[in-house]
Amino acid sequence: MPQDKGATQFLGFCDNSRYTIDDLDEYDGSSFKWLRISFGKHEIDESLRFCDAAQKKGYIVQFNPMDAIGYNDKEWADLVKKVNEIKPGSLSLVDTFGAMHIKDITRLFEQTDAILDCEIKSRLSRSARQICGRTASPACRPPVSQAARRRRQMA
Repeated sequence: MPQDKGATQFLGFCDNSRYTIDDLDEYDGSSFKWLRISFGKHEIDESLRFCDAAQKKGYIVQFNPMDAIGYNDKEWADLVKKVNEIKPGSLSLVDTFGAMHIKDITRLFEQTDAILDCEIKSRLSRSARQICGRTASPACRPPVSQAARRRRQMA
């Protein structure tokens, strides 16, 4: 890490199936502040425990469920509800295999926006953000959250 980080916050990326929480030092300001936890569907509960413990060590956690398109509506809703319980810094919608279409992103985003605690940020992975770039269709617009709509109405 550079000695003078300025206002930059660094992010560490972790596949928690390869590490235990004991491998993670307490956050002391000398390394990354954010920790992105990546995991498969079969690792949800273990990953939630890891995220919770990482937050208790002082990190801001980005919960990164791989292959979001592989979840049906009930599975995704259950996941988001569990995420609400531990309150990570953010929840990612990840297009692991580049298989999503705008309708998939819209479905997941709208479902997430309806359930996710408003204190938790939602983010699209880079591959998911590129989906709109793969089409020239004017109908391909990123979804707008309910919170953003409310802010516009209040302005």
